[in-house]
Formats: sequence, C-alpha cells, structure tokens
Amino acid sequence: MYVGDEIKRVLEFMDSEDCDIAIRAGHAMADRFQEDMAITQNLEVVKLSECREPPLEIISYKGRVNR
Repeated sequence: MYVGDEIKRVLEFMDSEDCDIAIRAGHAMADRFQEDMAITQNLEVVKLSECREPPLEIISYKGRVNR
C-alpha cells in the first residue's frame, strides 16, 4: 500500500495508528464507492469530489483486475 509524503509528515505529530486506520479506510471506501477518496487534515475520509479543503492524501481508485 502506497503512503504519500504528506501523510508521512503528519505521522510525526499524530498517532500513527490513527493514520494507518485512515489510509486503510480510504482504500476500502475507494473500492466500495469506486471513486477516488481524500484524507483531510483531521484524518476524515471523504470522496475527493466532495472534499472542500486541500487533502492531506488522495487515495486513487484503481478498479478491479479481472483474473
């Protein structure tokens, strides 16, 4: 799982478990809603299309790979 530079900087000031939960939730929600998600400055996970502030991290929806 990719973790960007912005959220790595937040790890210095926040509980790393909270950041881990936000990242995992972002990936799960991207799969569920089939669209990109954003993690806000307070670690809230919202749809990128509905994010009203500069996101801390963007979780891109990659889609499912057919096997």
